[in-house]
Order: sequence, then C-alpha cells, then structure tokens
Amino acid sequence: MLKELFGTLPSGENVYSYTLENKNGMSIKVIEYGAMLISIKVPTKNGEKEELTIGFDTLEDYLNQRGNFGSTVGRYANRIANAKFELDGVTYNLNENRPPNHQHGGEKGFGKVLWKTEETVDKNTVKLGYFSCDGDQGYPGNLQVWSTYILTDENEIKMIYEAKTDKTTPISMTNHAYFNLAGIGNEDVFGHDVQIFADKIVDVDQNLIPTGKFKDVQETIFDLREPKNIGKVMKYSPTFEGYDHCYAISNVLQNPIKLVARVNQPKNGRALEVYTTQPGLQFYTGNFLPRLPIANGKIINKHGGFALETQNFPDGPNHKEFPSPFLKPGEKYNQETVYKILF
Repeated sequence: MLKELFGTLPSGENVYSYTLENKNGMSIKVIEYGAMLISIKVPTKNGEKEELTIGFDTLEDYLNQRGNFGSTVGRYANRIANAKFELDGVTYNLNENRPPNHQHGGEKGFGKVLWKTEETVDKNTVKLGYFSCDGDQGYPGNLQVWSTYILTDENEIKMIYEAKTDKTTPISMTNHAYFNLAGIGNEDVFGHDVQIFADKIVDVDQNLIPTGKFKDVQETIFDLREPKNIGKVMKYSPTFEGYDHCYAISNVLQNPIKLVARVNQPKNGRALEVYTTQPGLQFYTGNFLPRLPIANGKIINKHGGFALETQNFPDGPNHKEFPSPFLKPGEKYNQETVYKILF
C-alpha cells in the first residue's frame, strides 16, 4: 500500500490517497475525501497501464465537480421523491439538491465529506469511517459508517459497507465509479456488451421517480438477460437517451453474494463482473455526462462511461412494497459488492 498526500481542503485538513496493487499489476487508488475510488488500472500488452474509471488529477477538481465520480454514496443512494419521507408519524424533510427531489444523500452527502482512515492489517485493504450526525442533510439519527476497499490477487475490488445508528434511519450505500473497458477517454461505451441477470426493473415516471410498481423486461429495451451490445440497442431506439434504471435483483434487503451483471469489451477482451448482496442494480450509461477534462489529459463526453451501482431501490423510504431501507438501533447495516476485472 502506498500512502500519499493528495491535497488539502479549504479547512486546512489533509486528504490522503492509498494505492493498492496486486500480483497481476492491477492497481486501484482510493482517497479519503468522499471515500472515493478514483483509479482502476490494468496492465496492457505493451507493459503500460490503462485507466478504466473516470477520475481527476487533483483534489480541487473533485471539490469543483458536481458529479459523484467514484464516490461512496449515502446516506441514501439514488432519488427520494420530493425530498421527504415519513417515519413513525414524523415527516423528515431532506436536502433538496435535485429540486424537487433529493439525490445521492444530498448536497453534502457521503461523497462530499472527509472520511477518516482506520488502521488495517492487510496491505491491500483500506478502511475508512465517517460520522454523520443526527439531522445531517435532514436524516434522523447519529450514524457511524464504514467503507472498506480490498484488492485481491483474483483482480477483485471488494467493497464492504457497514453502519450503525442510535435512531431509525434509512440507508442505502453504493459506489459511483464510471467504467469504460476500452480505456477512459478513448471512446464511448457503445461498444460494450452488457448482461444483467434480472427479470424486472423498478418502474419510474418521466422524472425517474419510482411509481411503486415493477416492469417485466421481456420484449423491452431493458431485457439484458442475454448479452447485448448497448450501442446497437440504443441505435435502434433513437428516442432512447440511455439507461438510468434500477434492475430488481431481489425483493429482500440482504442476499447471499452472487453474480448480477457482466460487461464485455469485445475489442480487447476485457470484462467486468459485478457481485453483490444488495437487492438493486442501477445501470447508468452516462446520459448526462458533459464534455469534461479529466485525469491524465483525457477528455470525456456524453456516454463516456457507465455505472453499475448496487443499492436498495430508489425512493425506498416512501414505498412499503420495497425492501425496507430502515436501519434500527442495535442493528448493523452490512452490504458487500465486488467488481471483478478480467483482462
């Protein structure tokens, strides 16, 4: 593990980065700000390394960007309708950072704060913790959370999310890395073949807010149960801007870890497998990405990266028919996701 100073916040607090590398030459880099996964590199045939996730060179770039590139997202990933929910007869008004809705934990969600690194024994493990006080972004309860990254010699990036609270509160944590298996900044994501092992998606309205119902994927553009080239799918549907939908993997909160998605880049043979214990998988094809300068002098554009965000269902606190997102005192939130890179 290589620890380096990555930058200094306006408050004067230092932000450190941690680079982990396995025996195969694959490496990842994590920073304390936002508990972010800012780099995933794999070796190429010519002995160099290629970047597979969107990131920036400096801390200032992360402070100034509005996205969630590589960040640990919480308390609640995705959208909460009208930035509010009711619990035990009390209405909680959340930070309205995507008017009129709340998204990805609010303006100062977990991806926009400084986490504290905890000591770990394994050189290829970094564990970060954050304390979210009662009322943070409108949520109830003092919440202690942890985000752990592990890089294995099987080319797996294991991400473990843990939390405990002193008051019942909703929680759904995820990572918002953007991938491009062709190499970041080289081309769009349309060349990828995508497979998602789910029969249904969470039905949403025109503003991507869940209706409370589910939609069968069969005979629709969302049917990815067999590998499909997403460029061809979108080309044949000119009014379809791209995927930004939650696939319903399970109807319960906690599941045995299993393979839920596989993405292949036929040109170079690289693949990404996603395993998770979580019930939902948000597939997003970078529909709202702007033209943007990123790390290493590269440029990305719309559809320059895709995200596979494991999570509970969006707007879960407002839908009793969804897996309950509420963590109670005395309980422990514990979810795991694995990104496995094949190269």
